[in-house]
Amino acid sequence: MKDNGFMKYVNPGDAPLVRDLSVTRDKEREESGNIFFRLHTKDDDWRWILSTAVSVSKDELGKVQQYIGFDIDITEEKEAKEKLQKALVETKAAKEQAEAHALEATTMREISEIVSSSLDLDKTLEAILDQAQRLVPFDTASVQIMENNYLKIIGGRGWKNLERVIGYKWEIPGDNPNTVVVGTKKPYILGNVPERFSSSLNELTKEYAGKSWLGIPLIFREEIIGILTFLKY
Repeated sequence: MKDNGFMKYVNPGDAPLVRDLSVTRDKEREESGNIFFRLHTKDDDWRWILSTAVSVSKDELGKVQQYIGFDIDITEEKEAKEKLQKALVETKAAKEQAEAHALEATTMREISEIVSSSLDLDKTLEAILDQAQRLVPFDTASVQIMENNYLKIIGGRGWKNLERVIGYKWEIPGDNPNTVVVGTKKPYILGNVPERFSSSLNELTKEYAGKSWLGIPLIFREEIIGILTFLKY
């Protein structure tokens, strides 16, 4: 591909590719070659070009002497493919989001059914945590029940010493993320507990340092009866 001023119309981002292929065609024994590049038009826009060349003669050493080449404007085809790919990605994302929402709704419904079931306490707590783990990957979790002005931990999973955790109480309202969940009746996500609730950390809660925290309300007949909390290292 000879320049003859042609290169000034090639998109700067594609120029090295076009230039390199021109050198290769002149020096090597390539039988054929294709490249895609953008070309500036007199209408001041960029068109995608497929440039194809096929050798038609060689010298005694096998070096290509002549090529026959042709260029095709593939802008519409390329744009159509990009739109299709974008649509496929958006469709996949929408499907994944819908599936995630469906899983969340199903899991929360099952947790609500477990809370109001007649299972004994230990089995109820284990069933709640089993269902929750389908929805939230966690390292440690706790089940907290409202008692007067406190949230009391009555169960958990993943703690190094669960016996030390059971019975711990959070004052409500208080300087802690649990209060936010109770006050809003909505899930609350916190990226770093110490940055927001440093004054509430103690010997137990220092395990929150530098971790992501999620609190989910347990609601029965429109009233908060407790919360689920999750920590991810």
